Amino acid sequence: MSKKRSIIINDIADAQRALDDIYDTINKLIISVNNIGSKFSDNVSGKPGDIRILKNEDGVSVFQVKTKEGWSSLKDSSNEIIKIELN
Repeated sequence: MSKKRSIIINDIADAQRALDDIYDTINKLIISVNNIGSKFSDNVSGKPGDIRILKNEDGVSVFQVKTKEGWSSLKDSSNEIIKIELN
């Protein structure tokens, strides 16, 4: 997604185009953060910057970010994966 700029609305058609653009952007965001899946998998599609939370092989929830190299789990200073407790 590119940076958005406000547009000048001169008529209803301009307003409709602006609303369509807003909904397109919202839908792209929804898709980016709603990667469905409860199993730990590295082959799930996505684009760099997407995020997901899923369970690893031990049943522990892990927060991941998609990079150019693939999905990456957050790690602490001792290089241990940060685990998340979900209620």
